[in-house]
Parts: sequence; structure tokens; C-alpha cells
Amino acid sequence: MKTSRLRPTVRILAAACALTLPLLAACSGGESTADGDSDGKLAPLADGFPSRSITLWNTFEPGHTDDLLNKAFAEVARKYSPVPIITDSRPAPGPVSWYGHVEFLSGRANAKDGYDLYAVSWAGATVRPWTVQQLADAKLETLKPVGVVEQAPFVFAVPKESPYDTLADVEQAAKADPGKLRAVAGQTGSLIHSTLAVWQAANGIAKNAIRFIPTGGSGEALTVIRGGGADLAVVTYSAGIEDQMKVLAVSGEAPFAGLPDVPVAQAGGKPIPVGSERGFGALPDAPQEHLDWFYELMQKVAADPTFQERQHGFDFNVRDGAWVQGYRQQIVDTVIPVLEENGLTTGLRK
Repeated sequence: MKTSRLRPTVRILAAACALTLPLLAACSGGESTADGDSDGKLAPLADGFPSRSITLWNTFEPGHTDDLLNKAFAEVARKYSPVPIITDSRPAPGPVSWYGHVEFLSGRANAKDGYDLYAVSWAGATVRPWTVQQLADAKLETLKPVGVVEQAPFVFAVPKESPYDTLADVEQAAKADPGKLRAVAGQTGSLIHSTLAVWQAANGIAKNAIRFIPTGGSGEALTVIRGGGADLAVVTYSAGIEDQMKVLAVSGEAPFAGLPDVPVAQAGGKPIPVGSERGFGALPDAPQEHLDWFYELMQKVAADPTFQERQHGFDFNVRDGAWVQGYRQQIVDTVIPVLEENGLTTGLRK
């Protein structure tokens, strides 16, 4: 069995594959197989990690996109992990989300060794300290990235029976009868809420023209709108959403492969360059070598046809922790100033 000294080489080769899934599998697969057992499972490291089950946590309500990712990932990971990968949910109090969950994990005996990870949207986690009052003093490094396993946009959607067929129809209705139209877009201060607010402000729609109804997450938002409690929803893409809702537009700078016929949302004539770069995070002091081992597991799972079918419609460009750090800094440099200009931050962040 080879030791983990070859793992950085594996990751450099993977990065050189232009992050397209087939090439990524081709570049990383050979080395990872040699590093594993004959049955295709990854081998433990020289220090014995992992020697017990690894728990993937969802910090929102059951059924949230994080929860769905955890369950799909854990099911496929059984093929490649020498230990069980299990899932659990523990909604963090209020809007503190992942940051509040880290405090809980700090009290678990094995979390510091990488046995407790959490699903996380890295864009949303980066924005929240600027938009949520309770997180004004939060440090971005509280959330240590393992990597990203799937990417998708936010979608602007209405009920199937809605009279609105385009986002322009919604804009016109909001301006014609201010205060009548109701919208759900996650929690107050979340990235999804900020996406709605940026679209509103950039298109000249007054703040009070749309009544915002806070929800615990995308799962709850869809429940509310399907029950008639809202007219517009901005939610994270999930496979099959076009069968449940009428999707009017997607966030991002280019059309989304999962919804090729849906236009890109425009905010003042410009796209909204945010979405869900979803993966996993760990406690700040978790050993990097242990997280590198889990990153190799992420590569195997993302390339597996069963996982791709379960998460149909997502992009599966696996990114490592270093990429996530750069992505978060890009958001701080480009997205946060836009939110500040439109009065969408708390103003408490120092």
C-alpha cells in the first residue's frame, strides 16, 4: 500500500484536467485505485484514518438541498469508503446556519479529526457574515473547506398555474401593484435572499413592492409556494424542479446545462453571478491529510453514474479546498461591494 505522500501529486494532476468530469476521472482514477484495496475502496492512511464512521451533517431542515446532497453522497460512498458514511440533520438556531453548527461540532469527540463534516454552499456561507446581524463578527476561516462536489444556479420559479411566464411579467406586476406580490427566498440575509434583493433593486423595483416571507431554506420555500403562500420563489436548483414549478430564470453568467431552455436572470441588464457551489466543510483544526483523504472520496463519488443520476442536472466539477478559498475571496471582492451599494448588508461588519 502506498502512503499519502503521493496524494498532492494526485490533486495536481486532477487540477490539470481542466476540471471536466471525464478527464478528471481519467487523471485521478489510476492513482487512487493504486492507493486503495483491490475491491475499489480507498485505503486508510498510515495513521489509521478513517477507523470509524464519518458523519455528514445537514444544518437546515430535513429535505433541504444540503440534506439531499448528504444522502445521495453517502449512498454511493459505500462503494468506495472502508468505513460507513452516515448522515444526520441538526438545524442551527436562527440564521447562523453553518457557523452555528461548528460550535456544536466542536463538542463532539472525533470532529477535530475529520469524522464530522457538514454540507455547505460556499457562496452562501461567504456572504452571510455581511448580511446576518448575528454573524457580523464571524470569521470566514471558521468554516474550513474540504471542497466542492456539485454546482447549480438559483432558480426564479412560480407555481405551474401562475399567470407569469417570464421574469419580466413578475417585474411588471410588482411595479403595477406594489405590496401585493409575495416572495420566498430562504432566510433573511441568505445568499438566495440577496439574489432576490439584487434583482429587485437593479431593475428598479421598490423594496416594499414585493413582500418577502423568510423561510428556513429552499425545501421550506417550495412547500410554502406550492401551498399558495407565495407567488414567486428563488430557490437552489434541485433535480426535477421543472416538474413541480414553472421556472422563469436562473442565476449565473451563462445558461445552465440542467435547464438549457431557461434564460439567465438579468439585474439591470447584467447577469447575477452567484449560485450554489456545494460541497463539504470541517472544523478549522481538522488535519489536512484527513480532509485530503475525503477529497479523494469526493472525486470517486462525483464520477459515479449512480450519484450523477441521483443529482441529475447538477455540474460535477470537483474542486479542492484551495479552489474554495480563492472562490470565497472573489465573492468578497466582487459580490459584497454590490450588496453594500444596494443597502443589502447590515453595515456591522468590520
